[in-house]
Amino acid sequence: PDFVVGAVVEFYRHRFILYDADEYTYSFLQAPPQIRITVIHAKIGPMLLDSEHTIREAYRYADQNEPGANANSGRVSWDHFLNVLHKFHVSLTRQEKEILQQFWDPTGEGVDYAEFCDVIFNKYINEQAPSRSAPSASPEHQPGGHHFTA
Repeated sequence: PDFVVGAVVEFYRHRFILYDADEYTYSFLQAPPQIRITVIHAKIGPMLLDSEHTIREAYRYADQNEPGANANSGRVSWDHFLNVLHKFHVSLTRQEKEILQQFWDPTGEGVDYAEFCDVIFNKYINEQAPSRSAPSASPEHQPGGHHFTA
């Protein structure tokens, strides 16, 4: 079950009704998808601050080890995508993972990891680290060519 107000969840044979949430949770759940993904990207960015080259290499390695014709495609499966983030100590809630998956792997064909890294490092990391060379002006974009700004 989803963790939303009104849901009944069960833990160790005990049922709980989720009857309230804090203001942040309410505003997050009611925000348009573009706002929610921007918030999640902003959360991930600082966790990867010093890892740009190594995380790109980790995704390339995962891509090489995709099964069959999927190897070296520039995409990694959703599970491999999350495994690499986990190895870099990126902690995400179930709901954040679902939102990321809807954004980055809506068809189940895998995540374009180069595009993901470009968005995270060009938008969020470089804003946090002014000593690094600034990327060319590039708005954060939604896969499929749709652009939006944060």
